[in-house]
Amino acid sequence: MGLLAPPDVGDGVRYGPPDGKGQLGDDWGEVHLTENFAVHYPATVSLELAEQTGELLEQSWRVLVEDEGWRPPPLSESFLVRVELHPQLEYSGYTAMTSGPEGDFPLIQIRSTYSSSPDFYASLVAHEFAHAVQFAYRANYRASDDEPWYWEASATYIKELVHPNSNWWAQYVQGGYTEQPQIGMENSSQEDQAIFL
Repeated sequence: MGLLAPPDVGDGVRYGPPDGKGQLGDDWGEVHLTENFAVHYPATVSLELAEQTGELLEQSWRVLVEDEGWRPPPLSESFLVRVELHPQLEYSGYTAMTSGPEGDFPLIQIRSTYSSSPDFYASLVAHEFAHAVQFAYRANYRASDDEPWYWEASATYIKELVHPNSNWWAQYVQGGYTEQPQIGMENSSQEDQAIFL
């Protein structure tokens, strides 16, 4: 899990009805819309998984934005947060800012095959949404050498707010930090961050 430069999503902008949000970026496969998210998915991913992902995202929104009072992701007051499900994504998920005619907005990408482990998948979805929220506070994931560690560690903490009984972070500690103590926790190498988070 981490943040990388996203692919180009196109310049499409669809404005929503007076009582709803619009969409950012061009169509990509099928799309499932929720109150706050546009979940894009290819034909190899089921509508059922897109709906499940939408429910998990809305749960994260309710806990973090509505209950905890965190700022919503950039442009999400007027547009649905764009989420793409990829069966062959290199990472479990990543989130990055991308540019469009209305300004910069977060793009969340999730490897859909991890849905075979429901608890981990729920944790993954919350973690990636946490990154989208972080962009409402800080614009640069690599503002300093140790910045990525703080982003990843806080996103891991934030997902615990959404799923307090999940505790998937414990596996990262055992499989990452304790088995490779020579790598500093603040190491900003993408490869090392991928090992841990």
